Amino acid sequence: MSTSLKITPAEWRVAVEGAARELATNALSLPGATVKDAVGPERASAMIGAHIPLVGAGKAFDLSLVSSPEGCRSLARAILYMAEGAPLRDAEVADAMGEMVNMLGGSIKRR
Repeated sequence: MSTSLKITPAEWRVAVEGAARELATNALSLPGATVKDAVGPERASAMIGAHIPLVGAGKAFDLSLVSSPEGCRSLARAILYMAEGAPLRDAEVADAMGEMVNMLGGSIKRR
């Protein structure tokens, strides 16, 4: 990645993809997961998830991890090493999504 304070969209994409693959492989035990294009606001508004601000070098960005409610439950089960279809409380899903977006943010900042 560039050492200048100006990071291109392509460099952001590389950092986000790398962080997402790392999370999928190491924390979720999903080594074959693929990173798809980001969804636009019109689709994201129908989704749920978590977000975190990334702040540094006088810049601020908002990183969000969103999915359908069932997608969020599936991700939560994966990070909690629960069986597919195992029951989850909404608070557990929210905590798991928050932890995943924190992990993504840390990995992106490291990159």
